[in-house]
Amino acid sequence: MRTSRQRWRITILAGVGFLLLQLGWIMALAPDYGIDEFDHALRASSVAEGHWQPGNDPVTGKLGRGDLIPVRADVARTVRTACLIRTYTGRFNCQPASDLGHGDVLIASAAARYNPTFYAVVGTAAAPFHGTANMYAMRAVTALLSCLLFMLTVWLAMGAAVTVWPLIALLLAALPTTVYSSAVIAPNGPELLAGLGVWVAAIAVARGPRGLQSRTGAYAALGLFSAVMANTHTLGLLLLALILGAVGLMHGPIRTLRALVPRSRIETGVLVATAVSFCFEIVWVLMSSVNAPGAAAAGIQEAPWSYVAEGAILWPLQAIGAFPMRDQHAPLAVYAVLLVLMCVFILMALRRRTGISVRRMPRPVLTLGIVAAVSFLLPAVLTVRTFHDLGPAWQGRYGTPFSVGILVIAGCLLDGRDRPVPAGRLFLLASVPALVLAQLLSQHSVVAGEAKIPRLVAVHGWNPPTTLVLVVLAALAMACWASSVRTTSTHAALLVPDEQSRPEPVATGGSR
Repeated sequence: MRTSRQRWRITILAGVGFLLLQLGWIMALAPDYGIDEFDHALRASSVAEGHWQPGNDPVTGKLGRGDLIPVRADVARTVRTACLIRTYTGRFNCQPASDLGHGDVLIASAAARYNPTFYAVVGTAAAPFHGTANMYAMRAVTALLSCLLFMLTVWLAMGAAVTVWPLIALLLAALPTTVYSSAVIAPNGPELLAGLGVWVAAIAVARGPRGLQSRTGAYAALGLFSAVMANTHTLGLLLLALILGAVGLMHGPIRTLRALVPRSRIETGVLVATAVSFCFEIVWVLMSSVNAPGAAAAGIQEAPWSYVAEGAILWPLQAIGAFPMRDQHAPLAVYAVLLVLMCVFILMALRRRTGISVRRMPRPVLTLGIVAAVSFLLPAVLTVRTFHDLGPAWQGRYGTPFSVGILVIAGCLLDGRDRPVPAGRLFLLASVPALVLAQLLSQHSVVAGEAKIPRLVAVHGWNPPTTLVLVVLAALAMACWASSVRTTSTHAALLVPDEQSRPEPVATGGSR
């Protein structure tokens, strides 16, 4: 059917645009220069060699951080330059502690106790390559996995979308920090995109299938996204529970629980497989002691409150743009452009529901407010509870899988034919160029910063991309995203048959 082709066309265009932006980031970053990228590269190489168990040989102080693990010697040589640039690394993070023979060495990695699932995939895929080529292969695999998760999310959302706004919400969610994280060797990128997918899939399952969506497809996607999210970050299960709780608030807890009960053999298989993945993550955390500070505890005695107050400002900004490290900010124009876009998008969604009273506030509006509040409360509480052991360890991107639900919910509020969106056409014209410009400015700022570190170029023989190359990639990405938006706007009625194009009534807090 033509509507199915339109759905696939939108998905592919959005995915290709995302992939082009990832390619710009891959080129803009010197080898292993991403946030803790050398730690993840070492862990992936070790897991690919069959050493998937958690590290049990810790090093501390000037000797390094993390645990000693066996790694291929050529990979260990590749990470040396980027490792030495960082001020927090020690001797055995950057050079082997001993030679194991047969092309392997013993070296320390701070990721030695992390769940091996992600590392097994990227490390094994990159195993045929050596040296710097191995690192770029790992980046490419990470980027492709993340892009596929993004495309699956778009495909799922476009199955029920009446208008272009759910697509705009997903493009807004592709913040510079998110796209950057998905282009370096680290499990955070897939986790961020999986969190976005959980929101879309969980809403589809709880609400019920609409248009081109199928319940089994949405249920299977929810299982996949949930498994990825749980096994790529130690906070994955907590954030997943918060997302499902928010979706339950949005659609009603009883209705949501009933929707999560499998209704076919395929759904039962998905639920069992997802539960097994959760059990693996829980067992791994208990076995590896990955969350235990141990000998590396900071032992900070001062009160955490000033850091919490500062974090309330920094965490949202870090979620928008912080690279290569969390304390390296993006150009101010990036924050200005994206904050304005997101605020206007949310205000348009709320304005579309004007005339409501507090007592009869629609569930999605109430949920949006609670998600925004929890997005600040969660890192504040965790920072206070762990401050004396870990210090101000929270990074803005840690909470993104949950907080991105604000944009998804806003997209749901805007979706529908019952009322036009004020200033909607102007927002559509400005949003895609502004989003891509923010990515381009971010990439250019990183390249400019790396140019001030001669060792990155001299040792690796790395050639930073020219501004023209980054501009061309950004222009192609903008063309793809603009075409996907235009296709959605032109063929807004993606639902069949016609009676399904009517948006379902939004439940209110006082109606049940």
